[in-house]
Amino acid sequence: MEIIGVTGLSGVGKTEYCRRLASDGGFFVCEVDKLVYATLDNPDFITRAQKLLNATWSNRRELGEIVFSKPRETIDQYNLLIWSYVEPQIDTAIELARTNGTGILIEYLFLNITKFWDMCTKRVLVTRADGERKRAAARRDSVSIEYIEKRDAAFPFVFDEADFDEVIRVEHRTTAFFAGSFDPFTNGHLAVARAALELYDDLVIGIGINPNKTRAFDRDKMRAAIHETIDTKCIIYDGMTGDAAREHGAAILVRGRGNDEYEQTMAKFNRENFDLDTVFFETGMDICSSKIKKMARDEILGLVPPPVLKLMYGNTAD
Repeated sequence: MEIIGVTGLSGVGKTEYCRRLASDGGFFVCEVDKLVYATLDNPDFITRAQKLLNATWSNRRELGEIVFSKPRETIDQYNLLIWSYVEPQIDTAIELARTNGTGILIEYLFLNITKFWDMCTKRVLVTRADGERKRAAARRDSVSIEYIEKRDAAFPFVFDEADFDEVIRVEHRTTAFFAGSFDPFTNGHLAVARAALELYDDLVIGIGINPNKTRAFDRDKMRAAIHETIDTKCIIYDGMTGDAAREHGAAILVRGRGNDEYEQTMAKFNRENFDLDTVFFETGMDICSSKIKKMARDEILGLVPPPVLKLMYGNTAD
C-alpha cells in the first residue's frame, strides 16, 4: 500500500497539492488539519484544554492567542492533547484506504515527528516564498499576518530538504479585485485596499462605468488621485465586474461591507457565474460616497485622502 506523506509550513499549499495528486492518481486524502479543527470543537477536548491552559475562549482565534502566550512546556502539552484525539483517526483512515485498495495521502505540518513518518513510502515537502505563504495562511484562516507570525513562533519548525523524496516549490501570486464607482474614493475605500494588500500579493482597483449613474468627478482624474494615494494598479472598466476581474487575473473580489442583502446577493452571483469568492473587510469607516458628495469641505476632512480632497474642489463632472 502506498502512503505518501506531505508536509510543509502553514500556507504553502499542501492541501491543494494533495487534492490535485489524488484526482490524478486515485488516492484517498487525509487532511489532518480538518481533524485538528474538529477536535477543537470536541466538548471533551475543550474541557481538558481549559484545565490545561487555565483559561476559557469563545472562538478558535481567542484559543490561539491563549496558546501563543503560554510557555513552551504548556504548548507541547497542548499539542500532545490534540494528538491524542487525532492519531486514532489517522489510523482509521489508513485502514479504510487499505480496505478499499487505494493509496493514501497524509497531509500535516508535524508529520515528520509522528509515527506515520516511518510508515510513508514517499515523503514530499511543499515550500513557498515566506511572504506569499504568510499571506495565503492569513487569507485562508481569516486572520492577520501578525497572527500567523505569532503562530509560527509558537510552533517553530525547520525542514531539511535532504529528508524528503521530493520537494515541491509553489510559485503562485494571488490577485484581488476591488470594484466600485469611487465617486469619490474615500478613506474607507483606502482602508479596504490596504487590508487587501496585506492578504493578497496584488490588488487591482477597478472604477466601473455605470451608464445609469451620473458621475460627480471625472473617472480619469479619480484614477490619478487613487494612484497618488496608494501604490497599486487602478483601471477603468466597462461591463461585468466578474469579467474585468478575470481579465486582470484576479481570483478574489474584495468589498468593504457584507452586512446588507445587495452585497450578499452580488457575492453569490459572482461566485456562481465567475467562480470568484468575495471577501468583506470591516473598516469602521462605512460612510458612503454619495453622502460625502453632499457634505461641506470642512465636514469631509479625514474622510477622503488628500489627493481626492484636492480633486473634489475645482474639478468638473463627467
